[in-house]
Amino acid sequence: MTDPSPTSTPGQPKNPRRRRFLRRLFFGGLIVLPPTAVYARLYEPDHLRVARVDVPIAGLPAEADGLRIGHISDPHCDSRHAMMRAARAAHLLMGEKPDVVFMTGDYVTTKPGECIPYMAKMLRPLAAAPRGSYAVLGNHDWWAGDPDGVEKQLTQTGFTVLRNRSVPLKGIKDVWIVGLDQRCNGHQNVNKALHGVPAGATKLLLIHEPDYADEAPEGFALQFSGHLDNGIKHFDRRLTFEIVCSRPGFVATKSVLGGSGKVTVVAIG
Repeated sequence: MTDPSPTSTPGQPKNPRRRRFLRRLFFGGLIVLPPTAVYARLYEPDHLRVARVDVPIAGLPAEADGLRIGHISDPHCDSRHAMMRAARAAHLLMGEKPDVVFMTGDYVTTKPGECIPYMAKMLRPLAAAPRGSYAVLGNHDWWAGDPDGVEKQLTQTGFTVLRNRSVPLKGIKDVWIVGLDQRCNGHQNVNKALHGVPAGATKLLLIHEPDYADEAPEGFALQFSGHLDNGIKHFDRRLTFEIVCSRPGFVATKSVLGGSGKVTVVAIG
């Protein structure tokens, strides 16, 4: 593959009684609701948009108030065209000046030895977020055949890759980022990931598959996921999500299994 680098870089109701933790969430996602399957597959992924949403969460440290999170998922960098699209998405997202960046998997789909280095190059701007840039792997990063290679390249590029482990958010000790490996093949291990996390910490969960919310233990303030390629996905379990907020490029859902009320933010790749 030749170097795909482009030649030019191209709501929730507010509750005043609650601390507004995430003043803006930014998603370098893709617009949904296409008129035909062909359009969705071939053209819609190129219509990049930045979606913004306020997410209020109570009981957080004062220094987390107004934190700006950028979230991107499922670039599937398996062709020159996809690489350039990923570069544009990264450029758009960083243009919003996020404090922290979350990436939730499926960076490559095939030919890992060829695609992984270019994928990391396209996403490199996202590693510059001042409070850190955190990534988990998706099912296609495994199915392509070299998940360790994806992890190594992203780490060398400046991302913190979380595979069943947790780290405190840079500069905010009482907020922890918990990253789980992909669930499609059962590689997630939440007990291992939570080892050493203070009981009273605010925990933000990163996992590729959004339907993990149905089985996640209590205590996560928010879950970030991807996996909804162009907004169309057949889940391997019964779908128990209720859409509570939607914007072009992402959907915020609430798990309704057992009335848990868990909120999951999904970037549509």
